[in-house]
Amino acid sequence: MPNILRLKAYRYRVNFTREQELLAFEAGHACRWVYNEAYIYRENMYRLAKSAGAKGLKGMGYVHLASLLSDWKDAHPWLARAPHHCLQQALRDLDGAYAKFFKGETGHPRPRKKDRDPLRFRFPDPKQIALDDEYLDLPKFGRVKLRRHGRAMPGKLKQVTVKQEGGRWSVSILMVDEVAAPVRENRTAIGIDAGVKNTLSLSSGETFNAPVMTEPEARRLRRLERQAARKMRGSSRHRCALLRVARFRQKITNRLSDWRHQTTTRLAKNHGFIAVEKLALRNMTRSARGTVEAPGRNVSAKAGLNRALLEPGLGAVFSQLEYKQRWLGHVFERVEPAFSSQDCPCCGHRDANNRPTRDRFRCVKCSLEGPADNIAGINILHRGLAQNATAAGWAVTVRRELTEAPRPANLLNVPLNGGSDSGIPVKAAHAA
Repeated sequence: MPNILRLKAYRYRVNFTREQELLAFEAGHACRWVYNEAYIYRENMYRLAKSAGAKGLKGMGYVHLASLLSDWKDAHPWLARAPHHCLQQALRDLDGAYAKFFKGETGHPRPRKKDRDPLRFRFPDPKQIALDDEYLDLPKFGRVKLRRHGRAMPGKLKQVTVKQEGGRWSVSILMVDEVAAPVRENRTAIGIDAGVKNTLSLSSGETFNAPVMTEPEARRLRRLERQAARKMRGSSRHRCALLRVARFRQKITNRLSDWRHQTTTRLAKNHGFIAVEKLALRNMTRSARGTVEAPGRNVSAKAGLNRALLEPGLGAVFSQLEYKQRWLGHVFERVEPAFSSQDCPCCGHRDANNRPTRDRFRCVKCSLEGPADNIAGINILHRGLAQNATAAGWAVTVRRELTEAPRPANLLNVPLNGGSDSGIPVKAAHAA
């Protein structure tokens, strides 16, 4: 089998010297200024073209914006202290944001705010970067000490991104590695339902809950934000208070990120086929505030539901599952989630009364009973297997009581292996 190229990023904390940290602040703010200036320029040119009767705006991409960098540097000499390639990459980021917006993948680009968006800049040319066991050589920065702890990074260096979060600087080193094409060995299939009470509910009966912010932590965050709001803007105490808020938020973010990677790695390694629901999070978390003429109803309750849906980062969970499945040569499917909590996976009967309570499922036709979220995971698994042509012969892990009930042939045409109520049967997967 031919080898394939795989991109993988490695993130480390960096120990800047005082001079390097000042340069990093200057470079980060310079890239933010260039991004915002290019954003304003594009928006103004679009309005002028629209007022003149033009239907579109062409020639306003990266090439044209990069030609303006020299004029901006002449008008603002402090921009020259930042690496030139980093300023160019800020323009590429803006061009990519508009490209995704025109494709309908994201919302309209917005400016980068000083107190909201983290400082970041990118070095795209590996010829100007040197990497050894403990140090990283960057243009204009010199040797930067890394906290690698002996971790190996196979492959060739492609680019380096420097970012500040929570008052601490880190680097993300992107490596490209030539590896053997993955061979599918695991033949176990599983379905995943995403929810509020249980973040992930598996067709095997297992559940995963994200370590989101607890109520004591939320009270502490509100207290820190109040302390920051009472300080004079621009003062030293105000900056220190904002730093305390940022570090506390980053602690929660790091905890969630670690959980996402641990969970998705475990699921991807133990299952060769994963089916998840195709969530439209933007529509699901739309505000219920309404307008002055038509105010919304139950706004506070809907806001709480939106927070519960967005806190675990379900989009990031499914994205990580997708690329990790691809790395291992496994299969990842997204299916429509409509009626997944009302369909009976045993007899196929669909009825709203099949779910008498939030947590329980009981079919009114065949009396199949179980946790509602896990039943939804089984239905998602069935749909994923049905829409994938390579799913024949897969071993399916479901709750034990479902193996004793009759099933119609058109619902699932593969044998059930009697999976356990907890845990992931790795050995059964290899035996199949």
